[in-house]
Amino acid sequence: GFSIFSEKQLYYSLALAKMLKARINPRIVFGGAYIAHLDKKTMLRMFDFLDFIIYKEGESGIVELLKNLKTRRFSQVPNLVYRKGGKIIENRDSAVRHLDRIPFPDFSDFRLKKYFTPQPVLSILFSRGCSWGACTFCAHRKSYSQPYRTRPIPDLIRELERYQKKGIKQVCFTDEIISAKDLDLISSAMLKKKIKMSYAVMLKPTGDFTRAILEKIYKAGC
Repeated sequence: GFSIFSEKQLYYSLALAKMLKARINPRIVFGGAYIAHLDKKTMLRMFDFLDFIIYKEGESGIVELLKNLKTRRFSQVPNLVYRKGGKIIENRDSAVRHLDRIPFPDFSDFRLKKYFTPQPVLSILFSRGCSWGACTFCAHRKSYSQPYRTRPIPDLIRELERYQKKGIKQVCFTDEIISAKDLDLISSAMLKKKIKMSYAVMLKPTGDFTRAILEKIYKAGC
């Protein structure tokens, strides 16, 4: 499985996938944010060593793909592109509606102290898509399915508490944008639960970021 975030990663991934296919002949699936910007059917036509592509959100798709590898009943696997009878099939685009049903990321295999930062920084995601959704130049709006969704605040707090217990003191929200209202709620919950952690976040400086909200998110660690 290759999770491809950028154009530069694509070339190395294709080269490595071709080598692996020739040497040990595994099933190869490509996914990741950058794949949503490409013509998936053309990729399967061009590169015969690729078996599957999962575009946009992949949690449900990769699980269902693994369940159906032996039977090859792929018609109900969401966000999957595959070959069947000489044709290339692209399944329906499906979104994970309830983000709290996705397990927390497991960073246990990562040697976090090996990264070139004074202390480990973990990524965390509160929403999918963009609540603003009005920038025509934006390249990220293709990465997620619609509609825009957020996690319940208690679910987010549980993940932060889990990282805090492991000694993590910094996180980075990878959301495309978090609104003033949501950031206010997140910061209130962090302060209430006494989560002592600094965080970085992408936001748009709209008028509803009042001085009171800015002071609160600063106090909470922003």
